[in-house]
Amino acid sequence: MSRGICSNCGRERWLGGKDKQCKPCAYPVSVCSRCKITRKIWVDDLCSVCYEDRQVRKALENWETHWKCPFLYNTQLMGLFLSYVRRYNLKYRHLRHTKTLAHWFNDKEWSAITSWNQIYQIRKEYPLADTTRSEKGCAWLKIGLMLHEVGVLRPRAVDREYQIQSRILLFVPESQRYVSLFIEILLKSNHSEGTCLNYLDILHSLEAWVHSKYPMTPLTAVSNPLFTEYLKDISCRPSTRTSSIRKTLNCSRRFYQFLLGQRLIIANPTEGLVASREQLQLTVCSEGQIRKLTSYVKNPATDSQLAFLLSLILFYGWGTEDLAFATLFAENQNTLNVIHHRRPRTKGRRFFNRPQKLTLPKTPRWYFNLQKRFYAKWSNAYQNAKKTFPNQPLILLQRGNHTRSVSSNYVNTLLELATAEAVGVKIPIRVLRQTCGHIYSYRGDASMLANLGWSPEFAFQYTWLPRIYYSQAQKKPESPTEFRSH
Repeated sequence: MSRGICSNCGRERWLGGKDKQCKPCAYPVSVCSRCKITRKIWVDDLCSVCYEDRQVRKALENWETHWKCPFLYNTQLMGLFLSYVRRYNLKYRHLRHTKTLAHWFNDKEWSAITSWNQIYQIRKEYPLADTTRSEKGCAWLKIGLMLHEVGVLRPRAVDREYQIQSRILLFVPESQRYVSLFIEILLKSNHSEGTCLNYLDILHSLEAWVHSKYPMTPLTAVSNPLFTEYLKDISCRPSTRTSSIRKTLNCSRRFYQFLLGQRLIIANPTEGLVASREQLQLTVCSEGQIRKLTSYVKNPATDSQLAFLLSLILFYGWGTEDLAFATLFAENQNTLNVIHHRRPRTKGRRFFNRPQKLTLPKTPRWYFNLQKRFYAKWSNAYQNAKKTFPNQPLILLQRGNHTRSVSSNYVNTLLELATAEAVGVKIPIRVLRQTCGHIYSYRGDASMLANLGWSPEFAFQYTWLPRIYYSQAQKKPESPTEFRSH
């Protein structure tokens, strides 16, 4: 590109266009005939984005007709990748990624991918992202998302195998062996992956504190005075709650009991330490807030999606993950069913305590009308969504880029918007769910909660636990954390 006199406007500019014209003259600004956005027009009344998309689509179609892979599973993985990228505006890098994947798929037959941990391991061995400094646009993550959409993989938020392996690698090398063995025993005893992550976070915080104070002291050399000093240090932090201190003590006690059983230590450093219990109480909405929330759900002028999601929490006690991973289908025009996503049974979750299929009632009349309004809006969004497989999640993104389950943050954002419109205050889903239990156990009988997802033991606690209104809980200061030794 050289500088000279533009043949069109006669000004001295950088001549980067055709026929010795400057770019503003060679590529005038107008409305793109495809995306209807005012941009610089390149060729055939198309902007640069639409022109690049058209060229790459043609190249992919031509390449796909000539590509032959000897392995069926590899061909299916390539089909999932192409299905994903064709939902968006294609770039030249997508064509490069396709050819790189084709080279890898032609070399050998890949084993079946059954977990997100395999996706992350493959991503390390065969890096393929938009840039070398970022993992954004990774082709393997796109294949993993499509496998989730097909139903082969669990949602990425609940598949925590890779997170566990990553947390273990944060420990010093001499600690990784017995920490990994400890987590393996927890998993074999049917503890959940989330519980194992909590153990790893607590133990890594302990190790980091010990190495910052006493660099030459490993986890196996922690003594009772040293662990007591650690508890005192974290109890002085303003963000530490009483329950966090108790959880730290209990998790550490179990870990060191394991080390004692493996004869790696001669004494448990948590011996004789007792943490105070946090006063149990339920944070619920006030009677005025409950009336406003109910009126919001009944009002036919409110957003049908927000009102419907709010009703599932207030009347059926659904949580964040329940709403994010649920699916929807209609048996007929008058019967709407919501399928609940069941997490695997673990040591702390021995029973499901809830039917997997929720058939919504036709009475009262206002709730039936809410169902019809919600299903009409959902059907319209589902028809406009970009989908390859018939997956029907309860919540669809407004952009309609896919039909996979949404994230928990997206659900929280929707419910905060709903409560802000109804009450004027953003109320967390946790408080709304406890309000549901409070409503059903108002007269002293909480047996109904055992059929709505609560465990029988915790459902009984709703008959005697003290209540505190959400507005008061925001103003209440946190009590100081205490622990003592015998």
